[in-house]
Amino acid sequence: MIKVLKKERKEVHSVLDIETGKKGNLLAMSIFNNKLEKPIHFYSWSELLDFLQENNEDNYYRKIFAHNGGGFDWVHLFSWYFEDSKEENDKVEIILAGSSIIFGQILFFENPVVFCDTLLTLKSSLAQLCEVFKPAQPKLKDFPIQYIELIFIHETEYFFKYLDNDVMSLNDIMNQFMSLVEIEFFPLTVASLGLYLYKLKFLDENILLHKPTQHEDEFISKSYAGGRVECFSQGEYKKVYTYDLNSLYPYIMSKCEIPICKPSKTQTFLKGEVGFYSIYFKQNDVSLPPIFWKKTDKFGLVFCYEGTGVFCSHEINLALSLGVEIEFYDGYYFPETEIIFNGYVEHFYNLRLTFDKSHPMNLIAKYLMNALYGKFSEKEKKSKLVCLNNIEAENKIDNGEPIKVYDPELNLYEIETEKKVPHRLIYIASIITSLARCELYKYLQEYKNHVLYCDTDCVHLDIKMDKKYLGNELGMMKAENSGRGIYIGRKMYGIFDGQDDKIRYKGLSTKSKLPHDEMTEENMRTILNQEREKEKTRNNCHMFNFNTFPKLKSVLKHQGKAGVMKPITKALKKPDYTSNFRKDKKEWI
Repeated sequence: MIKVLKKERKEVHSVLDIETGKKGNLLAMSIFNNKLEKPIHFYSWSELLDFLQENNEDNYYRKIFAHNGGGFDWVHLFSWYFEDSKEENDKVEIILAGSSIIFGQILFFENPVVFCDTLLTLKSSLAQLCEVFKPAQPKLKDFPIQYIELIFIHETEYFFKYLDNDVMSLNDIMNQFMSLVEIEFFPLTVASLGLYLYKLKFLDENILLHKPTQHEDEFISKSYAGGRVECFSQGEYKKVYTYDLNSLYPYIMSKCEIPICKPSKTQTFLKGEVGFYSIYFKQNDVSLPPIFWKKTDKFGLVFCYEGTGVFCSHEINLALSLGVEIEFYDGYYFPETEIIFNGYVEHFYNLRLTFDKSHPMNLIAKYLMNALYGKFSEKEKKSKLVCLNNIEAENKIDNGEPIKVYDPELNLYEIETEKKVPHRLIYIASIITSLARCELYKYLQEYKNHVLYCDTDCVHLDIKMDKKYLGNELGMMKAENSGRGIYIGRKMYGIFDGQDDKIRYKGLSTKSKLPHDEMTEENMRTILNQEREKEKTRNNCHMFNFNTFPKLKSVLKHQGKAGVMKPITKALKKPDYTSNFRKDKKEWI
């Protein structure tokens, strides 16, 4: 269970940034903190580690942040360490989430040193953050990064001004962030900060949120899924309109009933109670989009008209109201519930309204409103990267421990560790995401003959939405884009209004290269393929999106060779999945 915090947390930190050459060679780095008058420079990782060891008693040098450190700076550090260091490999840990580095630890000092990433809390580029926070020493604009090695050699002062401004501006931004949120530490993630603030300021001490047993957790976890992303109707449309739900998850959190008791086992569906049930379902009315879903390895979340699964009572109630046939097997229900997040949401929503969009507090409040619910689904099983010799690795394999080879050249292995997470209350996250899908479904149902696409909190229609649904309040719809529309598949579409054309392909946004009235589905595919190819062949390694250091090592060693980015960027492919809903209702140009 989670309890009210009665003591505030206090920590200090340092900030670091590195600059590398085109081949990934380290040029220099700067480290800075609140007690230094100016940054300290180092020219190698070994110099930095010697410095950290000498200053290990100083709290400022036990937690070090870099912006996108998990994607670049710490990738470079640990790549160097495991490849060049011959000692203490067993006392370095890297914690992964998927293939991304969350943080790394050096444990061979008397006091461990932790390397963290500010991007997990401040989810924008440093340049964008400087525009919002306006630090005293902002990031230098228009620095010719492509010539950084020449500048390092011939214009050293200019090089270090660029490098130093980066660390000083980030440190200033972090200080402003902490001051605005009224905390005396910088959080590891925005979600962890949200949970900290909730327990410190908003959780009623009389409310007890119970941690499920292992069996209850495993059962309820089957009902937990993310947002609904579907392309209902591929093709080209003369006019489309896109609408977003205003702060969908905070809206749901502000009004949903959360269990405040232990769950009880049941063999029957208890209408009116919040619960989770194992069911068989069959939706005969295929004029409506399917309500239920299944998780697949290949396609992710797939919505279907018939199947089995574990679902939250909110989706079940929606399905029953629409005549879906359901057979219940067993489940858990919670007889006591209460609205517990309304104060948290109201506080940060009012902050957003108080501050102009250009003010950093507006952005911070948005982060905090949207991040909290996910903390309750934090996994207890995590991946850790360790260096093992052959005998150690073989022993673990013989003992049946979960282990897989990560980089055979460096003797790196990914092992699974398990640590109890007291705030893992999966039923909270599942209820919120279930209600969010139900909220989106209202619009899919209302506009079943006109919906082309949806993604978590937005819908794309071929007609305008009724004004009664539009507004600035939480949970209301707001109009976003309109224009010609081309839909290829999930997260693959283009909206062309002749002024600010937008193409979306699985996280890639680009401007079209053709006049909007000449854009077709075929040449949009061509443009997207060209953009993806550019990512494969960029000369400056700073432009790559590294997720984990073996990929970085591969890029740095083989930069410029054809196909080097294949593990990172995938070629444009045909749509992997579309619902059979609306297949007979396409209106092609």
